[in-house]
Amino acid sequence: MVYIIAVELIIVYGFIIFLTNIKASFNTKKTIFLTLSFLTLALIMGLRAVSVGIDTNAYKNKFDIISEKSFGDLFSGFYYEGIEIGYVLLMKLVSLIGGNYLMFQILTSFLYCFGMAKFIRDNTGDPFTAVFLFMGTGMFLFALNGARQMFAVMIIANSWTYLKNKNYAASVALFLAAITMHLTSIIFLLVYFCYFLKDKDNIIRFVPLILLVCALFYKEIAYIISSVFPKYKSYLNFIGQGQDVGFIVIVWLIIVTFSLYIIYGKKKFYEKGKFNSIDKIVAIFSLTYFLLYALSASLRYIDRVAWFFMPFLIIMFETVGKNIQNIRIKQIYFFGLNICFVVYFLIGTNSPQYVYSFFKV
Repeated sequence: MVYIIAVELIIVYGFIIFLTNIKASFNTKKTIFLTLSFLTLALIMGLRAVSVGIDTNAYKNKFDIISEKSFGDLFSGFYYEGIEIGYVLLMKLVSLIGGNYLMFQILTSFLYCFGMAKFIRDNTGDPFTAVFLFMGTGMFLFALNGARQMFAVMIIANSWTYLKNKNYAASVALFLAAITMHLTSIIFLLVYFCYFLKDKDNIIRFVPLILLVCALFYKEIAYIISSVFPKYKSYLNFIGQGQDVGFIVIVWLIIVTFSLYIIYGKKKFYEKGKFNSIDKIVAIFSLTYFLLYALSASLRYIDRVAWFFMPFLIIMFETVGKNIQNIRIKQIYFFGLNICFVVYFLIGTNSPQYVYSFFKV
């Protein structure tokens, strides 16, 4: 019920802010809408019981342990209790100001949600659709399960914004901060590599073929990576037989089709002639998301590495829509996009780990 209320509230926010005669600039309306929408989501995320989300109770237990330890104990290595030092220190700092796990959960929920709101504000022009893509692609529900890793995803997403704007120092600083939250953030090195090749169109057009080769030799690649990062070997364990992926196959086909269209599309279909180099890089990251998520049918937990590429799906879907020349088709596209991802989000909330109840102190 709480998830349905959240969807209804976001629709109401959008109607009042964008469809009534509020005298304000679009950017002001955009900021107000994102603030209200992500405030709603942050409250749901922050006030959830430890039973909501697979890892929530485990993080509460880790918080209780870390809060009793000295800084000397915590700085014994890059990890403490299996958690990277950045997240450990965040837990410790909250405990020092007298906070319990609920305060920590509320703090990280607000940081995550408003960090993602900033990413959407800086990278999209349609905040209404972007919020529902954020929810429908799993970025909200996955944050209830893997809070630490999705916190790193949020930092990485904003690192992309600074990279795109050529603020390299800020981008690298956020990248390093993300690594201290979850080491899998190192996958962002691929983003740096692709970004600095963005103007070499002949190379970019070969990247999908490179991804295909990686998919064909994923077992060999998995063995190499697991030998370099043995702590995350479980992410690359072979399941043995494919899992039932169900309805998500349709989403994958759409992602692949749109991404390839951006990379190889002909200019006659678009108002602005063709997609630019940033659009194509975003499409490559969307294909990378598909590849990693598809491999999760055979490699355990590799879908969690795919999480780092989910924010680019928001940009990719909007990029396709905003370049549709026919106004009626564009309207149908965005309307259908919102409906489909809202439905997909609500279907996802039926999973047992998302049955909602409030935190009990």
